[in-house]
Amino acid sequence: MGFRRASLGFTLVELLVVIAIIGILIGLLLVAVQASRKSARLITCQSNMRQWSLAMLNYAQAHQGYLPRRGQGVQITTSFYRPDDWFNALPPFMENLSFMTLLGDNLTPQPGDTSVWMCPEMAEKVIPPTNPPSDPTADPNKMYFSYGMNMWLSTQQSIKPDHIDKVGPRTTMVFLSEGNGVHCSLLPAAPTLIAGIYLNFSTIARHADMVNIAFLDGHVAPFRSDYVGCGVGIPDRPDIRWIVPDSSWAGP
Repeated sequence: MGFRRASLGFTLVELLVVIAIIGILIGLLLVAVQASRKSARLITCQSNMRQWSLAMLNYAQAHQGYLPRRGQGVQITTSFYRPDDWFNALPPFMENLSFMTLLGDNLTPQPGDTSVWMCPEMAEKVIPPTNPPSDPTADPNKMYFSYGMNMWLSTQQSIKPDHIDKVGPRTTMVFLSEGNGVHCSLLPAAPTLIAGIYLNFSTIARHADMVNIAFLDGHVAPFRSDYVGCGVGIPDRPDIRWIVPDSSWAGP
């Protein structure tokens, strides 16, 4: 009686099944890696905003509770040399150079930089600058703000900047949010027609449909874009406040 020698190889069907399984596993792995990277970029952005928030708190402590100025409002940023604007006033409290110093040294933050200035999700400007800068030697294409201060805080129209204890609860008043790169101060807003030009100074969601918000007490949290009002307008939310009560600024 003879015996059949057992086959040591795969049949074609078995080989195809193994290849399919490997393909599925690779696909799942890629999805997991991509999700992990997105999560890491979200956390990096939050860390940047916490550093700005801590600098703001230290600045307020050093200035009798007064906040830095917001910089320009609805216009694309073209003024960079006021020392009390947040992007110049706060970096020294993080042992960093002010924006105007970086500008003078031709070292302004750019997309892809790894620094407290840059959200890692933002690779390029959403809206290119169209107005000439106040300094004719400055190239507007080199101006970049990954984050923007709450446009309602410490406006240039007020004689004094806002006091941190006189704008309502710190836990709900917005200090900083994510923007399009060319505005140093932001609000949830629909594109606005000003002098024949549509300006979009709205905070935006860069992390899928999530946007990071930093508050005056120093904490940072992510929110859905529709909850914040990105690209639409300021919603009535008890936990996210933008409007400063009794402000001398009437709004955009």
